[in-house]
Amino acid sequence: MRQDHGYPTMTNGPLSEMAKPRGWRDLPIFLTYTLYGLDIFILIAAGWLSHAGYHAELEWPAPYIVLTLATVAAFSKSVESQNCYNQARLPRILSSSYRAIITWTIMVVVAIVVIFLLKVSSSFSRAWFLLWWVVGALGLVAGRYAIALASRRARAAGLLTRRAFLVGADALGRGLLDSLGPAVRIVGVFDDRQRRLQADQPRLQVDGTIAQMVDVLRRSDIDMVIVSLPSHAVDRVQAIVRQISAVPVEILLCFGAVGFRFNRIEAGMLGDALVVKVVNRPFDHGGWLIKRIEDLVIATAATVLLAPVCLAIAIAIRLESSGPAMFVQTRVGLNGRRFDMYKFRTMRTETAAERETVPQARQDDARITRVGRWLRRTSLDELPQFVNVLKGEMSVIGPRPHAERHDQHFSALVADYPMRGRATPGITGWAQVNGYRGLTDTDEKITKRVEYDIWYIDNWSLTLDIKIILMTIFGGMSGKNAF
Repeated sequence: MRQDHGYPTMTNGPLSEMAKPRGWRDLPIFLTYTLYGLDIFILIAAGWLSHAGYHAELEWPAPYIVLTLATVAAFSKSVESQNCYNQARLPRILSSSYRAIITWTIMVVVAIVVIFLLKVSSSFSRAWFLLWWVVGALGLVAGRYAIALASRRARAAGLLTRRAFLVGADALGRGLLDSLGPAVRIVGVFDDRQRRLQADQPRLQVDGTIAQMVDVLRRSDIDMVIVSLPSHAVDRVQAIVRQISAVPVEILLCFGAVGFRFNRIEAGMLGDALVVKVVNRPFDHGGWLIKRIEDLVIATAATVLLAPVCLAIAIAIRLESSGPAMFVQTRVGLNGRRFDMYKFRTMRTETAAERETVPQARQDDARITRVGRWLRRTSLDELPQFVNVLKGEMSVIGPRPHAERHDQHFSALVADYPMRGRATPGITGWAQVNGYRGLTDTDEKITKRVEYDIWYIDNWSLTLDIKIILMTIFGGMSGKNAF
């Protein structure tokens, strides 16, 4: 069975495609560096304008200049480390602006804390800080809007599309074609194995041989050639690369099943060997330290500030029903380690059978007390887990820990479920604020929860944690699934 890849054949395909307007291959990089420079210029200009406007003078004192440059430098480094200047994010105004404003706010707060600790805060105007933050935030949004608008118009005009030739017309090439995004357009497919390709297997329409492709490359301006052949065909791949290397064009090797079955891959050299990283170590490059400091600061503050609330809750529980105010249950944490998780008791005291089966709470569950129902709906029953955070058994943000019996059941149900164990479990998480909390009585619910948990682990950042905390405070942990 032959399957057309959607482009004309050699007679009127790749050659005619060369006559069409092509994209500027460096335009995405240009837009990225423009945004990077624009951020720096906007924030420095905002600092000067805020000072000039508030103090009605053009002279900018040295302390203000030093603080401004240091804060802007820290902002630029932080935003860059979060991959906010990624070319794929240029058209996304809301998400890009949100990350920038959150990071900008954090940097301004840090600057205020630093000058306070250095006992030089009297040298700076509080009104200037406020004006600088507001003007800077508005400028960051305006800059991103301009770049996003330019990026969208360039993409609509085809200026961001890179044209490529594909080597390999078998099922592997077909899989690659289906996986490519809008930034790359395959304008020709080439393969020397036309007679050996299985007729009953999905395949692409072939535009010519490798030699013909090289001839077309010499007379055109193709951006790249993607070689998609089986990994065992090392000699054949090497020979093809040598043929193409005579032409000034970028050559990419597709890793076949590796590229299609893993969300992220990163190729590199380990000594003299070419290796492919398919899973990153979570919270590396110092991320684990930042996250632990975040946990200690938030958990300590919450434990102190919410102590009266916890005392009132404990008294209400004891007055309504017999039994302890606290509920302790063994949960599965980081690397499968067991720990005792604390909660306020929201149900009547368990029977021996219930302790053995560990049934999940359901809507209108007769075991839930009146106080307990309110605590579960508002998630206040989770407050004692800040003690678990201080002990290092849990984090403020992370995948929710499950009971041992549930953990075993879900591991057998969802293939990727064990990957949640790469992170310390949390009081709240990305899955919970997106509606996947509470009862997991269907395969879809637990599958989606696992997907959100893994995404959080792979995409963690300080700003993402702040976002989750804000979403939790403003309703992300309450609602129809909270019972």
